[in-house]
Amino acid sequence: MIIALIFYYGAHIIFRYNGKFSDVLSVFTLLLFSISNAHIIIGMIPQVSNSKDSAHRVLRLSNLPNDSHEQTGAHPFPLMPAEITFRSVVFSYPARPHIPILRGLSLTVPAGQCVAIVGSSGSGKSTIAALLQRLYEPNGGEILIGYRPLTMLSTRLLRQRLAIVPQHPTLWDASVAENITYGLSEEQVSVEDIVRAAALAGIHEFVESLPEGYNTRLSGGGEGLSAGQAQRVAIARALVRRPRVLILDECTANLDAESAKTVKESVVRLLGEEKGRMTVLIITHAEELMRIAQRVIVVGEGRIVEEGTYAELRALGGEFSKLLE
Repeated sequence: MIIALIFYYGAHIIFRYNGKFSDVLSVFTLLLFSISNAHIIIGMIPQVSNSKDSAHRVLRLSNLPNDSHEQTGAHPFPLMPAEITFRSVVFSYPARPHIPILRGLSLTVPAGQCVAIVGSSGSGKSTIAALLQRLYEPNGGEILIGYRPLTMLSTRLLRQRLAIVPQHPTLWDASVAENITYGLSEEQVSVEDIVRAAALAGIHEFVESLPEGYNTRLSGGGEGLSAGQAQRVAIARALVRRPRVLILDECTANLDAESAKTVKESVVRLLGEEKGRMTVLIITHAEELMRIAQRVIVVGEGRIVEEGTYAELRALGGEFSKLLE
């Protein structure tokens, strides 16, 4: 529209005021270059805003006070899978203290089992995962792993033994291997560990088919990968750490049916390989993932409203059935 207006006005100057064609063409060129640069700058404004927000977050983390819960806890995470227990946990987010999210929630996740946590949006499912990672502290009640309260465990060691696969995986402009081992040093992980994690995630054969295998660079943060492939790289990144607790937080929510099926097959393969050695929490709306869990916990208004196997809850015809409908 703007370019058309420039051409119209240039023609108007030439015919109405006998302007020199070379002068008008020079002005055309300058204006078109200026418009192009202005368009690029305007397109970068959201990135500048996001960069500022990220910088504030990094600075806040780097300046945490010594009495922050990030520095507390001295006991190591249990070497073997341990029972996870929430006892009458009450929580509201600091930004909205007047809105309760969890209202005396109590649940038990047996050691080494796969449990699906389901519920409507805003029921508190992802909040359970955030509290388990100690991203926040509960306002009341306590969380235990094994027989020790979460506050007694070293936060650093807790996060080494707990891995999460988010709804929107982040991939970097680096090789496939570097994306899988992100945050780990060369001493902590071997090539065999990378291949094992990729095989469990169902991405090994695809990576081997790439021009440089695991050294293939994912330009643009994985722009050449499908959503399902990116999600399986994220699963491999979690598994290479050999976690004791794996949290899958809506890991198929943004995938098409075929990609979601592939990720589900990867999870089934993982559960078969790591049976009893890893506790898996699946936070999901996908019925296919609910079916593969050993137990399903239904959360509603910050409390546990139903609990049992998929078949038991389906036959019950209660909140779970309503949720599926």
